[in-house]
Amino acid sequence: MSRLSPGTLLLGVVAVMFGLLAAYVVRKNMTREEPAPVVETPPPPVETYVVPKAAANLMAGRTLTMGDVVIYRYTQEQVDAQPLPSGYMVSAEQIIGRTLKQELADKSVFTPDMFYPEGTGPGIVQDLEPGQRAFTVRVEYDEAVEGFARPGTKVDVLFRVDADVENELPQTTVTLLQEVKVLSFDASPLSVNPIADPRVARRRQTATVTLAVQPQDVIKLQVAENHGTFALALVSPDGNAVSYDGAPRTLSELMDRRPPLRTMMRVYRGASISELEFRENADGRDQLFRASQSQDAVDAAADVAVAS
Repeated sequence: MSRLSPGTLLLGVVAVMFGLLAAYVVRKNMTREEPAPVVETPPPPVETYVVPKAAANLMAGRTLTMGDVVIYRYTQEQVDAQPLPSGYMVSAEQIIGRTLKQELADKSVFTPDMFYPEGTGPGIVQDLEPGQRAFTVRVEYDEAVEGFARPGTKVDVLFRVDADVENELPQTTVTLLQEVKVLSFDASPLSVNPIADPRVARRRQTATVTLAVQPQDVIKLQVAENHGTFALALVSPDGNAVSYDGAPRTLSELMDRRPPLRTMMRVYRGASISELEFRENADGRDQLFRASQSQDAVDAAADVAVAS
C-alpha cells in the first residue's frame, strides 16, 4: 500500500470542508423562517359627543319636529373649547314632540327646562293680555274659515240674527268684534276629516272657538248666543284695520230694495175678524196685497161674546 502524499491529504481535507460548508448552507436555506408580517396598528378611535341643536330660530309654544333639530358630533377638544350646559339633551328622541316654553336662537343646545312637561303645552291664560278674557263660542265649521282660524290668528266675529216674523224684523248680520285673537280651535273629527257618503244627508258640523276679548265683549257674545249664528272672517297678519261701516246688514239693503209701504186694516164682522194688508202698486195706488183671518182676534171676540 502506497503512502498518501501530504498534498493529497491536504486536498482531501479541503474537499471535506467544502462539502460540510455546502451541506450547512443547504440546510440553513431549507430551515430559514419567513419573517413575520408587519401589522399596522390603527390609531385609537376619537371619542365624540352627540349634541342636538336647534336648526333655526324657534318660537315659544312650538311643538318640535325632526326638521327643527340638527345633530352635531363634538370631540373632547371642541367640548373643552365650547362647554356644554349641564344636563343637555343628547338625542333627538328626547326632543321631538315636545313643546317649547321659550324662544330659542339658531344652534341653541336643548335642555329639559326649555320644554313644558311631556305631553303638555302652554295654557290659553298665558296668551291673554292684561284685562282680556277668554270666551268660547260655537261656530259652524263652514263659518270658521274651513278650520283655518287656528290659534294665534286674528278674526272678525260676525253675527247673523234670524228673522223675527212676529215683530217684522228681517234677518240681519252685524259685525260684533274685530281683530280678536284665536286662543284655541276645537273641531269634531268628522269636520276635520269629512267622509262623503251619498246615501246620508250632509249634516252641518260645529266647532268651538275660544277668543281673547275685552270684558264688555264677553257680554255682547253672551247676549247674542242662542239668538242666531256666529261666523269668523280671517284677518290678514299685516295689521291694517278695516271698517265695516256702510256695509249692508240685511238682504233688502244688499239688493238695495226698500220694504214697501204697508197699510193694515181690520174688518170686524160679528165674531169674525179679517186682516187686510194694502201695499202701494207701480202706479202709486194702494192695492190689496193679502187678506187673512186672525184666529187670535176671533178667539178674543168669542171670549168677549161669552162673557157678555
